[in-house]
Amino acid sequence: MEDTKKKPMVILTGPTAVGKTALSIELAKRINGVIISADSMQVYKHMDIGSAKITKEEMQGVKHYLIDELEPDEEFHVVKFVQLAKKYLEEIYAEGKIPIVTGGTGFYIQALLYDIDFTEQESDTAYREELEHIAKEKGNEALHAMLDEVDPASAEAIHANNVKRVIRALEFCHLTGNRISEHNEKERQKTSPYQFAYFVLTDDRAKLYERIDRRVDLMIEQGLEEEVKQLKQLGCHRDMVAMQGLGYKEILAYLEGEYTLEQAIYIIKRETRHFAKRQLTWFKREREVCWWNKSDYANAEEKLLEDIQENIYKKALDLNLSVPSWKAMGGSSAFIPLYLGQGTPRYNEEVKLVQDKFFDIVNRMDFSTQEKIYYRLALVEKDKKNWNEAVSLLKQAQERTSTAEARRGYDIELAEVYKKLGKGATVDSLRVEVLKSSRPKLRASVYKDMYREMQAKGFEREAALYMQHYINELELLFTSGSRAELLEIEKKYDYSAVLRQSNDYRSRWTITILITIASVCTLALLLWGSWKFFRYQKLDILRNYKKDASILQEQIDTLQEQREENQGEAKNLQEQMQALEEEKKNKELRIRQLEVTFRSKHISLPVETVEAAQTYLRIVSKENPRYNPAEDRAKLEHWLNVSRHRWADRLEALYPSLTNNEKDICFLFVLGLGFDDIADLLGVQSRSVDRVVYRICRKMGLGQGSKEEFVAQINRMGECATNK
Repeated sequence: MEDTKKKPMVILTGPTAVGKTALSIELAKRINGVIISADSMQVYKHMDIGSAKITKEEMQGVKHYLIDELEPDEEFHVVKFVQLAKKYLEEIYAEGKIPIVTGGTGFYIQALLYDIDFTEQESDTAYREELEHIAKEKGNEALHAMLDEVDPASAEAIHANNVKRVIRALEFCHLTGNRISEHNEKERQKTSPYQFAYFVLTDDRAKLYERIDRRVDLMIEQGLEEEVKQLKQLGCHRDMVAMQGLGYKEILAYLEGEYTLEQAIYIIKRETRHFAKRQLTWFKREREVCWWNKSDYANAEEKLLEDIQENIYKKALDLNLSVPSWKAMGGSSAFIPLYLGQGTPRYNEEVKLVQDKFFDIVNRMDFSTQEKIYYRLALVEKDKKNWNEAVSLLKQAQERTSTAEARRGYDIELAEVYKKLGKGATVDSLRVEVLKSSRPKLRASVYKDMYREMQAKGFEREAALYMQHYINELELLFTSGSRAELLEIEKKYDYSAVLRQSNDYRSRWTITILITIASVCTLALLLWGSWKFFRYQKLDILRNYKKDASILQEQIDTLQEQREENQGEAKNLQEQMQALEEEKKNKELRIRQLEVTFRSKHISLPVETVEAAQTYLRIVSKENPRYNPAEDRAKLEHWLNVSRHRWADRLEALYPSLTNNEKDICFLFVLGLGFDDIADLLGVQSRSVDRVVYRICRKMGLGQGSKEEFVAQINRMGECATNK
């Protein structure tokens, strides 16, 4: 049996831009919750746009913690997050509320949920300073390559730009001799001290990336550039933890002349998409997680919210008792998760315990939701003829109404139940209250009930009077345009049958004449009312048509504008496609010329040279999507020596420490292939090619080990060959 003393906690997370914020607000309002932000950037003041920070208006009165708590020059890390979150959890539990931890920093959530201890690690100031120096002098990639050698799992999980975490992982390995990834995995196996429900929102990858792009565009429109300028004026610089956040470091680089604005925006979008992918990878490793794909709900977030709420109820009430199953306890409705009428007598004590827990949860919700739940439970009890229980639940629902008219609606229900209990005086007093209502529907219901009672008792005069009142209320209802309510009344009481019954006790000819006159007048009134009603409907339809026509015209104008814009874009794309097609044709022509040349001269050329030329043509024409080092390396080396003034031999002479894999990169690049093409040929990721290029640059004695330096050096070697 699970420890019921554990404090409750809800985690709502997911990749960036998936829609966590809005959903967490609605969930908090439903379950009496408050929110603890698990976001590494929204904790900072003055950093609103780039962090997509929630506004006061968006909070809708729901209390948030760890928003706008620190200045940008303060460090925020997992240890500080856990310390502050635990402090606020004590406040939340003392107030009798449920904490909802929401945000996209999975490491923070994991540390809090499983109470991971970070205090055991010592520090080596000298080693840390050495690592910081390497990052500053040689770049983040050099430091990240060091981590990849000693702890590949951590290198995969930690981005190269997250220098603080890279250094911590290297320092941990240096001090303990163990990998921090293995240490963290052991910590993840700990049992949580909380009774939690862990939800991860996701969505179709294409939709998610589209929202990410839109969010970045909106940040730019809202003034991200100006926000970063203000942060610079406050003394913020790129070495601060706060300024390493997505969006901030790129715009800062733009302001310092490293990128154009277009390049910065492109990088922000790309890196944010990569970040979202890493988030999903992280959450897939977590235990006891419920995944909710928004695409499965066709963006019907109300249904999604109800399902999440029901899941929380089930977790909160899962006491492993010997009561009937969830289905037997009332089905899947979120409003009646515990209808326990099917329980047997031996479960009475356990049923009572669960009921108490259920109503404790219900009473923490907003009044509107409470009213719905109590009313539905009252209807269940009415169907079972448990009149006293129905009265109690109806009163509970009535107490949670917001208007007098709504309370009088419950008076009708209560009068019906009290009548079953034989409490006539109470029934009469409730009817008096209902007759004060401004709604003809409620008054008509009372008069109809009183008519039936008088008729049953044989009081024809009183019955006729109440019948007339009933007819008058129906006429008011009809003329007011509330046709839906009129149909509901007619269905409930069978209006035509009532009129037939009223004729039975009007035996005198004078009464018959009066009824005839009244019927004629009523018919005339009904005909006039029908004419007015249908005329109004026609006018209303005409107005709607005109409105729809106006909207459609606006849509047509908008589509026309979009069409004109798209035509311009299509023209530009067509021109680009023509240019690319022309370039392709030129390349194919050059290849064919080369091929003809070699075919015409292959008799006079050595077989080795001919085979090398054929291998070259196959690779540059992308005839074969794969590069076979065992077969192709020697041929390409021979071809470069023949066609480019012994280029391969010069490379070997200049840089004898290059490995065969590193030579492959150089050979393929000098033949004219781009880095992405090389990655495809080798069957590896672009990231792997980048790392090899970095190592080549270091062996060549190039400063930063960048692609730009590599390209420049290869070009210089080519110029030397040309001069010769």
